[in-house]
Amino acid sequence: MKKVVLLSSALLATFILSGCGQEKKEEKKENAAQENIPVQVLAINDFHGAIDTTSTLHQLDGSEVKDAGLVARMATVLNNAQKDFEKQYHATKDQTIRVESGDLVGASPAASSLLQDEPVIKIMNKLHFNVGTLGNHEFDEGLPEFNRLLTNKEWDGNHPMTKEAVQNYKQGPNHMQLVVSNVETTKGKVPFQWKPYTTVEVKDKEGKSAKIGFIGVVTPELKTLTMSKNLKGYKILDPAKQIVKYSKELEKQDVKAICVLAHTAAGNNKDGSKTETEKMLDQVKKLDPKTSVDAVFAGHDHQLQNKTYQDILVTESANQGKAVMNIVGEIDPKTKDFSSTPKAKVIPVDDKVKPDQEIEKLVKEAEKEVQPIVSKKVAVTKDKKEISEECNTNAESALGDLITDGQLAMAKKEGFHPQVAITNTGGIRANLGVDKKGTITWGSAQAVQPFGNILQVVEISGENIRKAVERSLQQPDALTLQFSGLTYTAIKDGKDKKLKEIRIQDQPLNDKKTYQVVLNDFLCGGGDGYTSLAHNKIIGSLGTDTDVFIEHLQKTKEVSAPKTNRKELQK
Repeated sequence: MKKVVLLSSALLATFILSGCGQEKKEEKKENAAQENIPVQVLAINDFHGAIDTTSTLHQLDGSEVKDAGLVARMATVLNNAQKDFEKQYHATKDQTIRVESGDLVGASPAASSLLQDEPVIKIMNKLHFNVGTLGNHEFDEGLPEFNRLLTNKEWDGNHPMTKEAVQNYKQGPNHMQLVVSNVETTKGKVPFQWKPYTTVEVKDKEGKSAKIGFIGVVTPELKTLTMSKNLKGYKILDPAKQIVKYSKELEKQDVKAICVLAHTAAGNNKDGSKTETEKMLDQVKKLDPKTSVDAVFAGHDHQLQNKTYQDILVTESANQGKAVMNIVGEIDPKTKDFSSTPKAKVIPVDDKVKPDQEIEKLVKEAEKEVQPIVSKKVAVTKDKKEISEECNTNAESALGDLITDGQLAMAKKEGFHPQVAITNTGGIRANLGVDKKGTITWGSAQAVQPFGNILQVVEISGENIRKAVERSLQQPDALTLQFSGLTYTAIKDGKDKKLKEIRIQDQPLNDKKTYQVVLNDFLCGGGDGYTSLAHNKIIGSLGTDTDVFIEHLQKTKEVSAPKTNRKELQK
């Protein structure tokens, strides 16, 4: 038998009124959400001119996406993401903003680099990117050259192989706003016509509108990431202080929704330590505990990131167009701020994506222009296999060994007497690719070292060489050094690595002896923090690392991957 409970009329009325009150609260909440303006930001970083190349995307869950990339596929991903957003939120095209967080150009494959990266600007305009910031690679040929790209001025270079191709190529105007707040001239001005920040207005179908502020910053490590001559006349300021300064300025303009385009590393560190971006945000919070910054779209270390840190969204989309970050938030028209922290989703640019035909046509246009250059045969590999840039467990790269062997050989050919050649692993940007016959073309060789750094022959003390090796030993693979003429043995003691012996030309290193060493001008300036390799006596130059490598391949004719036995790590 069921138990019957009788309610008094007063108590029943209380329940009814309580239920009505809850319904009104829910209705009010729903109405408030409907009043909000949905906003989409599509973000990329570290594109590096990769209009026609693919590689592996390492996802946040540890899985891999092979053959990720191609800008024509990326175009489809961007367009589909925007269409889906417009359909779901009944949004207009004015509610989507496309941004990039630095290193848009530089270290680019041949189809872009041989045309001074003009195809990148042309394609990004077609993709309707609204706002971008500087990365360290925008400094590779100096900021005036990057500004030339943005202003569509004629290139005044005279490289014998590329001059005609660049002159024939038609870029067109740029429509993307460049923002950077922590790079100033010595007179305290932001370079050229750029701004420290900008605002973008979003407007929905009902006419409601709001403004989003975008502040740009670049890593202060820039001082060790580019040649000193490219920083002459500029000051690199603390990014956190600049974010606080300009976010307050935006607030005074009644702009409360604020995002930062930050070319600062955000990928999770293996040791669990805070990332560069997290340290920057700690400082922002310390300077301004009530900061209005809602999101940081980061870059620089070529990793994926999608997390909330101190109530601020932090994202990063790997590199070379292998993924797009799809960020969605809602702005409350009353507060003019995001109603809550925006959410992000990673969209891989995989081989299942159908390429956008218009963008694919622009890529083929660029490839056709450089084809006579890149298709020239320079050598073959004996085993008909490509030579990998990847480092082994001892941080040694077969391609790094081949490169430095070539530098040492070519320096001797020019009449110098070097015992060692050293290059930075981060300057090796691609495998040495081959076709089915093992043919190495000019294009595949150029893709390996696209920067064109000048090679110098310098005199360095044994003590300074030792300091460089000791530093390399403690660095992640990308910041290590590759050697020819030098071998070392180290002992692994837990997490530490202790140097046991260095040998040069099979003789023990003498700290007090002076050695002739081949270095690129990036390392000669103390790049990647190798200060012991800076300010040494230069006794001669060899030309660019790209040209020297290609000439070495041409003279060798048939090449093999060297045995990776120059770095020994004992347990």
